[in-house]
Amino acid sequence: MYIPNLEIGTIALIPVIVAVVEAFKACGLPSKYAPWANAVLTVLGYVVVMLLQKYPMYEPTAIIALTMLGIFLAAGGFYEVTSRTVAMIKQ
Repeated sequence: MYIPNLEIGTIALIPVIVAVVEAFKACGLPSKYAPWANAVLTVLGYVVVMLLQKYPMYEPTAIIALTMLGIFLAAGGFYEVTSRTVAMIKQ
């Protein structure tokens, strides 16, 4: 039996899941619930990967959505690093 990786197209889901959990924590999710959020997102990601194997015609749409999520998370991280750097320089 073939077990797929947590990858959609060439995009690995593990760093995306970690980034989403960190975003949840930044939005107020208590740290004690982070492992549960990680588990739920991992299962959902695995289900999506399995569904895309059965319905490969939806893979381009999934890749676009995942790429947009990655860009959103990266831009948010860049903004946070930049704002912290500016705050440190102003001190």
